Amino acid sequence: MEAALFVASPGSARLHRLAPAGAQVVDRDGRPVTAHYGSVATEVAVCRKAVGLALRSELRIVEVCGREPWLERLLGRALGGRVPAVGTAAVAAGTWCWRTEQDRALVVGPSGAVERWRRVAREAVIGGSPISAAEVTDAWAPLSLIGPKAPRLLAMAGVETELPIGGVCHTMIEGASALVLRTGADHWLALLDADAASEACHGLLEAGREVGLSLVGCEAVARLAAAARPMAPA
Repeated sequence: MEAALFVASPGSARLHRLAPAGAQVVDRDGRPVTAHYGSVATEVAVCRKAVGLALRSELRIVEVCGREPWLERLLGRALGGRVPAVGTAAVAAGTWCWRTEQDRALVVGPSGAVERWRRVAREAVIGGSPISAAEVTDAWAPLSLIGPKAPRLLAMAGVETELPIGGVCHTMIEGASALVLRTGADHWLALLDADAASEACHGLLEAGREVGLSLVGCEAVARLAAAARPMAPA
């Protein structure tokens, strides 16, 4: 199945050019996603022993902005009262809510879950709250680094690796502006500036040879997430 049959964000489309011939691309909520690169079991093993890089083109990203009291009211409503502090993230209904600034948060997740957030934001605006919500999926290229050697790879790229689980930082990865969230002990989710993402990933793959980095697909990511439940979503 060809990726051209689907609608991909520009950032994700650029990253898919990294995929070697034979990558199995599938449709997930109308978006092209690499299921695997030949063997899901091998990719899971890579993530358990070294580090895997997954291109997360199934994820959508919505930016929610507003003055702090109004934004916190919205976040509290959507997150069941758990409002993340700046530089942290909280998870609810299959999405991560990244609090990047006092007046700004990014919601990252699969299509259906992100749509629920968009509805909550629309309802807040209709109710008179000075909140704005805009889809910014095209501005970012999301990827996951999973495995015990992910911190070493990130450190080689100059990324802070002492983040607690749920911590968010702004950094540079191989020349690309990036936001990085530590979603688990061995799982890091990065949003790369779409314009520089392809070159940054090439740089990561080159540097990652030293730690056994390999591309992995969404099926391996899902299998690892299922094994880790009841923890947060991938």
